[in-house]
Amino acid sequence: MSVRWILTGLLCAAVTAQADNCKFDRQLDQELALRGASSLAVIARAGNLEIAGVAGLKAAEISARACASSEEWLAEIKLETKQADTAVIEAVVPDSHHQGWNWQDRYAYLDLTIRVPADMPLTVRDSSGGIRIENVAALDLTDSSGDVIVDLTSGPVTVSDSSGNLEFSDIGGSLEVRDSSGEIEVDGVDGDFTVLADSSGGIRGQRIKGDARIVNDSSGDIRLDDVGQNVIVERDSSGGITVAHVQGDFVVGRDGGGGIDYRDVSGKIDIPRNK
Repeated sequence: MSVRWILTGLLCAAVTAQADNCKFDRQLDQELALRGASSLAVIARAGNLEIAGVAGLKAAEISARACASSEEWLAEIKLETKQADTAVIEAVVPDSHHQGWNWQDRYAYLDLTIRVPADMPLTVRDSSGGIRIENVAALDLTDSSGDVIVDLTSGPVTVSDSSGNLEFSDIGGSLEVRDSSGEIEVDGVDGDFTVLADSSGGIRGQRIKGDARIVNDSSGDIRLDDVGQNVIVERDSSGGITVAHVQGDFVVGRDGGGGIDYRDVSGKIDIPRNK
């Protein structure tokens, strides 16, 4: 079973769990005109988030479902928008450590489904819940927890994630990831693929046109296939490294444990002698 289907299943399970855990709910749908805006910021907080780019769209179309364990908390959930050079969509959710979908007696969250112009750069900040973003321009994403799927961007993507699995496909520029835990799977990057830090979980990447660079990997296997330029692993603490079909060099700096396997490397190979 592919990671795509696993993540989609988890996202659906999260939505189902929220639907079952929604004593009080209401819709907060809005439309935000984007005339004069050069970018869009989405501050989502607790709840699931889906963003889809649509060619020719001139506004952000927002479907928002608020859920809470009490009418008092439901009344506190709001959706705020602002027209500016950087337009803003912000979810306002009661500030409590019981936020988000959970099995506690108290909860509050806001599920967002947003359609945006396909050519507008996005900045997304999210606290918890699954995320799916597709067919958008440049993306800068910071996420605290929950699985993330990003498909089909026309520009570069930067992601900082604390926990949850990450899946990327058909990224139209460079891809830079900083991840604390969870699997990273990549299928198609037009530029460089860089993992600045990965504390736990494996890294799998294929169809990368530029360099594939792993700066610091703490644990989990690294598997890279079909890389158009160089593969550089600066530091790997544990887990195996496997690369194949590399058009440039294959270089490993420091490797703490696990085997190193390679095949079909066009450039030089520089790995620790004990490997």
